[in-house]
Amino acid sequence: MINIIKNNKGQIFLGLILLILIIYLILIITYFNSSGLNNILSYKENLKNKSYYLAESGLNYAIFKIKENLNWSGTNQEISLNDGTFEVQIITDNVSEKIIQSTGYFPNKNNYKSKTTLKTIITKSPGVSSFKYGAQAGTGGIELNSNAIIFGNVYSSGNINCYSNSYIDGDAFAVGTITPINCSRRQVKTGITPVPLPDFDKNYWIAQAESGGIINGNISYNSGINYLGPKRINGNLTLNTNASLIVTGPIYVTGRVELNSNSTIKIDDSFDTDGTIILAEDKISINNNALILRTESQTNLSPNEDYNNQWNIYGSSYGWKAINKGVRQPTVPNTTKYISSSQNNQIAEFQIEDLSNATSITQAIVWVYAKNNASNSGDLLGVDLIINNNGYNEQNLSLTTNYQWKSITFNFNNPLNKNSINNLRVRLKEIKSGTQDSVDVAALYIQLKYTKENAGYLLFVSDKSNDLAIELNGNASGGVFYARNGILQVNSNSHPVAITAKKLILNSNAQIWYDEGLPEQSFSSGPGGTWEIKPGSTIIINN
Repeated sequence: MINIIKNNKGQIFLGLILLILIIYLILIITYFNSSGLNNILSYKENLKNKSYYLAESGLNYAIFKIKENLNWSGTNQEISLNDGTFEVQIITDNVSEKIIQSTGYFPNKNNYKSKTTLKTIITKSPGVSSFKYGAQAGTGGIELNSNAIIFGNVYSSGNINCYSNSYIDGDAFAVGTITPINCSRRQVKTGITPVPLPDFDKNYWIAQAESGGIINGNISYNSGINYLGPKRINGNLTLNTNASLIVTGPIYVTGRVELNSNSTIKIDDSFDTDGTIILAEDKISINNNALILRTESQTNLSPNEDYNNQWNIYGSSYGWKAINKGVRQPTVPNTTKYISSSQNNQIAEFQIEDLSNATSITQAIVWVYAKNNASNSGDLLGVDLIINNNGYNEQNLSLTTNYQWKSITFNFNNPLNKNSINNLRVRLKEIKSGTQDSVDVAALYIQLKYTKENAGYLLFVSDKSNDLAIELNGNASGGVFYARNGILQVNSNSHPVAITAKKLILNSNAQIWYDEGLPEQSFSSGPGGTWEIKPGSTIIINN
């Protein structure tokens, strides 16, 4: 009896163990089956993504090629990219809209593991298309007369001729010839594929200018700051010596445009990174020392490090933290944190945050929230900017016994470059006139006016044909110039952003320094005449 019970218990125990093993085995099989399925699904999804991104790259490649050549008709064969290929077809083609189909293959068309086809519509917006080169000439070519110099790369759909001691300090590309061959100090290429001059929608820009009204007769500005645009002028537009003009919209001039010596023309800051246009039917002349200015922006920078702080610190372990709460005037700061000095000529100097995306700085306003501690003290607060380890121009602030926002403005006639501003410090100095008082500062920041790297430009277009259309004279600076049917002539030193013309001539001793061109620049009103994907038009044909 006892043996039977023991045997039964043993059998039950073995059965439980067997059952547990079976359940465990089922769980293991289920786990690995699920894991394997997930791995398979993940692998397939990864393959789909590879071909999708290849197809997407094909669309971007097509837009790039069409910008280079409006008549580009698609790829003749697969284009390799990373670990796959793509090919592109132009399905429909007209002046302002194209339907593009791009297929991505991984790893290739003949032996693909995944394939994706995308179809989209690209449209051409009105305005003016992108400027791809700092200096570009059409079929008229480029001539550099004796001792003339171009600093930067140039492209010519015709020839490039360099005469006595003239040269190009950059790469030179020509559809025709380059004479002499050492005209360029760097790379030289001849017989290259022609690239058309930028497209220009003249009727569009005339309509944009006329939307602001029409002025019959010549317009001449003789002094002061003036505003104009959008506007059509049936006559000439002239800026005389020391006059300034702020352009607030497109301007169309049926006659001539002339900027005389020391005049200034500037695009309104509201354009930000966009540009706008001045279109003339006749000649455009930019004379001695005329300035063409881009849009400017403002930003606020705070102290981010103590450089040489001799003042007493209250409410914080560091001076820059005591006076840097991100507070801007007219907001009242918390005055439980501050720095204070009662010693004559005692210095508090702080490193300032760096500024990105800037090419030049024209103004700095130092704001402080400060007070004196005695009503009859007369103590002053000295404020200076330290630029490249040198003081700029110390100025003094008078204070009251109540905290107030006070400011001092520093203007830079020669704009600071980004390197200078990234090494900027601000210095405060206690300037005593009494014996039992002190100066307290509870907040500090600097407001900068600067030009962005991608700031908006003024584009000057002359539609005068087969003659001198645009003339740049001594030290003319700024602006983009386009003589699409005529000659652009530089007579002496000039610093344009970009120059484009049917024919480009530099006379004896003329020099040009220009920026890198405007591959992403847009002009307003209108987003710029360039090719882009129509929003919502991209569809997947197969995947």
